[in-house]
Amino acid sequence: MKQYIFYSQNTPMNCYIWNNVEKPVGVVQIIRDNYEKLSQYDKLAQFLNKNGYIVFGKYQDIKDANLNLNQEIEIFNFLKHKFYLPIFLIANNNSICTAKNIIQNVPNCSGTCIIQSQMRLKNKIASLFQNRFNVGAEICKKTPVLIIDKTKKINSINTELIHNIKERYKHCFLKPLQIVLYSSAASDSEYNYLQNDVLKFFNNKK
Repeated sequence: MKQYIFYSQNTPMNCYIWNNVEKPVGVVQIIRDNYEKLSQYDKLAQFLNKNGYIVFGKYQDIKDANLNLNQEIEIFNFLKHKFYLPIFLIANNNSICTAKNIIQNVPNCSGTCIIQSQMRLKNKIASLFQNRFNVGAEICKKTPVLIIDKTKKINSINTELIHNIKERYKHCFLKPLQIVLYSSAASDSEYNYLQNDVLKFFNNKK
């Protein structure tokens, strides 16, 4: 994880890059929100480095949504022209709409991985999942999407709900959308599964 100064309209921005890669096969842009630290992705980024993916993310918090979106689009285009490799996005609950807007404004995004945070609202878990799936389905019109959802209340997201959501969108001519559910992301074994699911998705979309 190295500091990288990116200039947006001649204004320096603190970013970080993981580029310990001998033969790069793709680039991953992390779209984070103001409530999480970029360092939270360090383990996943190192794993992706070992498998040929450069990872890049903006460190600075930007409260202006339009300015933040424009900067993320600038970073996407910068990565595209610097490396000439497939570009993927990683987003979370709060940054999924930013990722959606990026995809609507740039061509040739190879895929988007949405890693949801652990959800604690038992009575709202189904609606939360469905709302975020709806955004994921919108992104699917432009690029393949992998949704990974982590929750201790896994039984509340039942197969009937997932079936109903898939039925709703199966005739929408969407590109592939995959869903993976974990009981949590706390254990090392489950985090390893998560990493491998992300890697498999990227490798299949290059």
